[in-house]
Amino acid sequence: SQILVLDSNSSYTDAETVLSSINSATNVDGKFWFRLVNIQPKEEVAVWYQTRVSQDKSLLFVTANNMNGNVFVEKDEASGIINEAAGADVAVDTTIQVNNQPEETSGGGSNTAVIVLAVLWLWSS
Repeated sequence: SQILVLDSNSSYTDAETVLSSINSATNVDGKFWFRLVNIQPKEEVAVWYQTRVSQDKSLLFVTANNMNGNVFVEKDEASGIINEAAGADVAVDTTIQVNNQPEETSGGGSNTAVIVLAVLWLWSS
């Protein structure tokens, strides 16, 4: 899968700022481009195991593009890049499975889905 889930210590309203911080990090700038696919306020466990939506934490769903060759970066490699990005107040969340289905054996699959989402997003911009 190529969609990476980031646990952010910032509000969902600050997603673009967080992503800008990641994209301007020394090990990222000019080499990789992280793009926001989706964002959600983070749910946290409150009293008596009830969940509530946090106003100051969020989950960012991102993809990474290697600018040298213009190809999507796999989730494991993108995790390493994020972990090395200085100043990013995020952590890779490995507990959320974006694609919990096995890869299809005949074409398509999650790689195609990521590409289609990226093209649709670019087309709508």
